[in-house]
Amino acid sequence: MKVNLLFMEEESYATGDIPWNNKDLEKDLDLEILYDTMAAGDPYIRDVCRKTILNSLKDRETILWRQDVLRDAIDNQNLVREIYTIIVETVNQAKKRLFWINRSKDPQFVVYESVNVLKLYVKAIEGIREKGREVLPLIRSQGFRQLFDMLINEFDQEYLGMIWEHLMNLGFPRGIPVRGGLGMGNSLTGYTLIVPETKPDGIIKKIASLRDPHYTYVIPENDENSARALEEMRARSLSETADIVRESAENVLSFISRLREAIAFLFGCINLWNVLKSIGVPVSFPVPKSDADGGIHYEDLYSVTLCLRTNSPPVGNSLNIQNDSLIFITGANRGGKSTLLRAMGQAQLMMQAGMFVAAKYFSASIASGIFTHFKREEDSGMTMGKLDEELKRMSEIIEHVVPGSRIFFNESFSSTNVREGSDIAIQVINALLVKRMKIVFVTHFNELAEAYIGSPQNPTFLRAERLEDGTRTFKVLQAEPIPTSFGYDIFLRVFGKTDEFNELIN
Repeated sequence: MKVNLLFMEEESYATGDIPWNNKDLEKDLDLEILYDTMAAGDPYIRDVCRKTILNSLKDRETILWRQDVLRDAIDNQNLVREIYTIIVETVNQAKKRLFWINRSKDPQFVVYESVNVLKLYVKAIEGIREKGREVLPLIRSQGFRQLFDMLINEFDQEYLGMIWEHLMNLGFPRGIPVRGGLGMGNSLTGYTLIVPETKPDGIIKKIASLRDPHYTYVIPENDENSARALEEMRARSLSETADIVRESAENVLSFISRLREAIAFLFGCINLWNVLKSIGVPVSFPVPKSDADGGIHYEDLYSVTLCLRTNSPPVGNSLNIQNDSLIFITGANRGGKSTLLRAMGQAQLMMQAGMFVAAKYFSASIASGIFTHFKREEDSGMTMGKLDEELKRMSEIIEHVVPGSRIFFNESFSSTNVREGSDIAIQVINALLVKRMKIVFVTHFNELAEAYIGSPQNPTFLRAERLEDGTRTFKVLQAEPIPTSFGYDIFLRVFGKTDEFNELIN
């Protein structure tokens, strides 16, 4: 049984290796509050959403497949909630029994408990099948349709009836029928479990069955040797059946678990969608492009995590460019540069998770890898200088990047002076561009950005807007860098005008 909700061809949903740079991504792009919002208090949903977002998809068809499934989930939220509830209740009950099954050496106990687990699973599949039957006319995505078609067609009433009959027989309500023979020294040999007959229909058939010739041996009350022999015969005859039934229970659990992972991710996306809608901000399904298409286009893009922290609509930004190989973001301090950078990184990750994004419209090429290199504040745990630490992280990134990766830099190499920091950044940028990386670089080093004006790299320049009175609009517009970050605006806001300040500006 396949679960093709998050992948066109069934794969592991959330068990893939977490990217080596997950801690940097989560810290730099402020992802923790995103996970928490999606989880809504459910640690399992949080874990699945975290792994699914960090393990970015790389092919366009799978992203679009997942988007279609998520659209159906959003349009049928009660369906997702009900399926998740059925699965969680079933898995919780089954795991308690499987715990003891996997530790027991008693074949009869294993068969008995495995049958009970299978009964739980069959009941859950019946419930999910009926939920799917109710909404099937409303479902558009291939992922959900394949799931429900499989449950409806392969688990019809006749097939389910046969399963229930087998499970009832495996309870051995009329004893354990075994066929065997006598070996050397009258030892019992050749144990074979006989398929139990169904319960006789009607009193006539029951009476007729009593006339069949049969023999009975009753073990004396104190005959311990005979009791042990009987116990051994029962264990040996059930051993193979116990292995088969246990394996069947584990296989069905595997299907239920994969379905639970997929539904948990969809449930998490629904939680986030509803929160953003309640705040009143735009959300949309992005348009992923192949690397050959290039370019980036967004309208009213905002930081989803800033929105969640403030519970209010942030300022959105828009851009439409064809060449996105190198983007510089400069301008006034505290003007929204880093916020826009995070918004772009968050949107890239969410798009490649098959999710909606925090924008009215978003389209970008699919990155073969997503990396961040943000300035770090000095702390007592650092064992090297800040510049050395920055260079070490840059070296690690270079070891892992592949052509088509997108790297987000935030005030990188600013732990040294302007000239040295700019020289280092230029060497790093040029080397990455040669290897076909895509770069978004926030910097207050105007010397760095100005070095690329009119260069063959043809970068895009964005600048945080500042009004004449010093007001920050938090709009980041397409504009070339200017030789100031207006740091004195912050000085004025903190200290006000002083005689020393007036002397400096006159």
